[in-house]
Amino acid sequence: MVARLEITLKPDLFDAEGEAIRRKARDYFNIQLDEVRIIHVLTIEAQLTQEQLESARRQIFTNPVSQISSFKPLATPFDWAIWVGFRPGVRDNPGSTAVEAMEDLFKTRFQPGESVYTSRLYLLRSESLGKSKRGHRAVEGIAKQLLANDLVQQWRVYSGDEWNPEEGIGIIIPRVRLAHQPSVETLSISSDAELERLSLERNLALHPRDIPVIRSYFLQPEVRDGRSKFGLSDPTDVELEYISQARSDHCNHNTFQGKFYYHDLSTGEQKVVDNLFKTCIEAPTLALQKEKDWVISVLWDNAGVARFDQDTYYVITGETHNSPSNMEAYGGALTGIVGVYRDPMGTGKGSRLIAGTYGYCVGYRDYRGPLKPHLHPRRLLDGVIEGVRDGGNKSGIPTPYGQVFFDHGYMGKCLVFVTAIGLMPATVSGTPSEKKTTTAGDLIIMCGGRIGKDGIHGVTASSEIYSEHTPAGHVQIGD
Repeated sequence: MVARLEITLKPDLFDAEGEAIRRKARDYFNIQLDEVRIIHVLTIEAQLTQEQLESARRQIFTNPVSQISSFKPLATPFDWAIWVGFRPGVRDNPGSTAVEAMEDLFKTRFQPGESVYTSRLYLLRSESLGKSKRGHRAVEGIAKQLLANDLVQQWRVYSGDEWNPEEGIGIIIPRVRLAHQPSVETLSISSDAELERLSLERNLALHPRDIPVIRSYFLQPEVRDGRSKFGLSDPTDVELEYISQARSDHCNHNTFQGKFYYHDLSTGEQKVVDNLFKTCIEAPTLALQKEKDWVISVLWDNAGVARFDQDTYYVITGETHNSPSNMEAYGGALTGIVGVYRDPMGTGKGSRLIAGTYGYCVGYRDYRGPLKPHLHPRRLLDGVIEGVRDGGNKSGIPTPYGQVFFDHGYMGKCLVFVTAIGLMPATVSGTPSEKKTTTAGDLIIMCGGRIGKDGIHGVTASSEIYSEHTPAGHVQIGD
């Protein structure tokens, strides 16, 4: 059974979120909208009775003070409407939460194939747009550049004239439908050029220096003999995917470990920096640790540890989430701040998070030049701000300060820095809190939100230049 539930504010209440969209349409695109109202849509695909659906509508999904809801269309008269929902396979966090809430209410479990899909319907009223082709193009622009990111979302535009008030948007289910049988494929690596081609087409992001090394390994007689005993010859696609992940610039820091030829044009000084990480990061950090007694632990655990006072240490770490934020600003920044929050908690014997910080380097918000980045700096900055806000403050960890830097050099790729800070006692049960050991027999607990098709090829996509081969869904949707 499939049902569509629509939820919106009561007609006499001000739609603040819709007003924010109206202002952005005016400020960003000089499009004059008279009003924007939003309808939240839940498409429920599950074996539930009408009584259960009605109970869920009243007890879970509707605030009786401020909202109305119905299993029939709620759209009021409008000039244009934009429906925005996730693409098939993309993680739908509100939908997953809706499933959990109904399972708790009905004391049952959703069966495989049953789910809840969330989306939004934006109702636009505008006398200036009219119903012309020009108006349709303007609304398409609002959908594509303001309301949806085509990497992870899909949208549809409706005019008020073609709208069927009885049917509404209909039933839209973004279910993944695989047209092939999953299988393991053997890939020929007859030459370096062939492996380079596979790397480009499959987004493996293999470093040029790694390509001959990988080939030479699989061509070794003893390796081929050992593989033949298991019916293997050339590498499989699974093996190359694994190698590409482990050897990616994102995971292995190939660039930082390379040689840099430095030439100071003002002084004429020239020098070679062999291994940027060891020379410019590791060496000065270890030197600082020797000079300062408040530096407790660096460069081996998930985060650095320093002394706050005699009884307390503070734990701090930071990272960038540039490539994913450049493609999907909100999701990239959200997974950045949430991801970095894990590190202080896993440092030493564990710390308690107290704050996060941020730094954004983007192009100018008012840029109107010829360059056409995937996301205009204005929209990109709005997205990363919202992502860090939702991943940080809404997870209960404040983000009290940060910085924003504007420069034309960030038009091609932004920088998004996120930092996490925690506190822990200097000792735990009489032992140093920054030290930990593992022994055979220890239990390992893994926890986290379920993921969808999003996030695949994340580290390899982050390790190469954005191109037509960059996978659309490599940005993970944070939970």
